[in-house]
Amino acid sequence: MGAGFVVIFWAIILTPIGFIGGLLLSYVAIPIYYRLFGIAEEKRRIIGFKKFGLSVLFTIVFVPSMCGLGIYLMERDVDNYWESQGAWDFWRMPLEEPYELVMIDTMDQVGISKWKDGSYIVYGIQKYEKRGQLVLGYYERKPFNPDEKGWFLFDCATGKAEEYESEQALEKISAKRGFSPPIQMKTISENWSLYWNNPNRRRK
Repeated sequence: MGAGFVVIFWAIILTPIGFIGGLLLSYVAIPIYYRLFGIAEEKRRIIGFKKFGLSVLFTIVFVPSMCGLGIYLMERDVDNYWESQGAWDFWRMPLEEPYELVMIDTMDQVGISKWKDGSYIVYGIQKYEKRGQLVLGYYERKPFNPDEKGWFLFDCATGKAEEYESEQALEKISAKRGFSPPIQMKTISENWSLYWNNPNRRRK
């Protein structure tokens, strides 16, 4: 999904919400206002068909305003390595500069790539754990290569990834690199929540 598709999707969702909000404003809020302040009927400006027109006008203003706010929130940190959570159809988490974790459309799997590069070093990651400069985990290259699966160790200091056929082999090598057992890998969504909800996460 691209930016245009996302904005159109927002507009489709927001249009009925905006129209309902306009109806509530026209047929509920404004009459209550008139009664509370004792405004005589002959002085009431928004009556009859004007109420429906106001609902339409409210929708016309509400939808692009909310879409604009969404675009701003999406784009405001897009160039900030440590603060950007992604935009539009992808999510991301920083590892150690210049490497990051990138998810496209779903959090079922993630790939390690270089910041602003776009090419993957390791992809299809289902679960992982990061300690210091080291990231290790399990990958499945589905749906394109469902039989291609294994374990990996990525070093943010060198940018090099190593792949292993078994978890035992991974544990043996990682222990030699200072990644002492037990290994506690978590899913992508679990790691996402732990990272972005951590008030002490690195910010620059």
